[in-house]
Amino acid sequence: MVLSTIVLLIYIYKSNTNARYDQLGGQRFTFHRQASQDLALGTMEKNGEDNYGGYLVREGRDVNIGMNIRTDPTIPLYNWWNKNRSDNFATSDFRWSVDPRSLIYGRHHIENQYKKEGYSMYRLEGMVFNPALPQPDGTVPLYNWWNPDRKDNFASSDPRWIVPVNNWSVDANGGHGRPIHHLIRGGRAIEGYLVYRLEGFIHDPRLPQPQNTLPLFSWWHRERKDNLSTTDPRWILDPVDVRWNGEHLSNGNSKEGYTIYRLEGYVKMIDSL
Repeated sequence: MVLSTIVLLIYIYKSNTNARYDQLGGQRFTFHRQASQDLALGTMEKNGEDNYGGYLVREGRDVNIGMNIRTDPTIPLYNWWNKNRSDNFATSDFRWSVDPRSLIYGRHHIENQYKKEGYSMYRLEGMVFNPALPQPDGTVPLYNWWNPDRKDNFASSDPRWIVPVNNWSVDANGGHGRPIHHLIRGGRAIEGYLVYRLEGFIHDPRLPQPQNTLPLFSWWHRERKDNLSTTDPRWILDPVDVRWNGEHLSNGNSKEGYTIYRLEGYVKMIDSL
């Protein structure tokens, strides 16, 4: 009886910790089932000012994902959806992030979608260069804008929508000349949108696509008044087929009410975890 119980416990432990492999944009991932059960937005208690890692979950286990928002060269860019607002929201803000190893992927979307403020996390688009660090060569800044009338978040690297870093008026709580949330205070407004955050840096869309990257395309839905930025392979063009007309595409197609209009740049594939 005792031996049977021990064997059963070992089996349960192995079942909970078996790695699950899946695909996202041609990338290979390893996910840990137990972590996906333990980590959830709103249930974490922070342990350490600057780290993603060191969260204490409800069961008291310490899950360290080894990401530091001030020193890591790249950080994850997640996409969220708010059905009531009809708003897609792409961000690298650590307050809207979880351990990538906790995610369970279907073919293109996250199955265990975490919830926050009416939004559901549905996709990990890739990795952006950390906005807390100097801008790497060959990259462009990716800014986020907000339109309070449309209730629309809008991420773009369009140079017409870029705020010079030396002109920032930022929340000073982060130190090192940049806030840990990278919020822009007193940012300018364009066409009803107010710039509020630097998400990071991505590879320049006008340069050849680097290896181990995914193209980040922007789409617009006229009826919903919603901007969508994604690397989803069902929602992209082959970058070699892109035809520019100024800062927009001249050969954009439509899908589910959205029209593709811009290649924002390239984000890094996430390494196997």
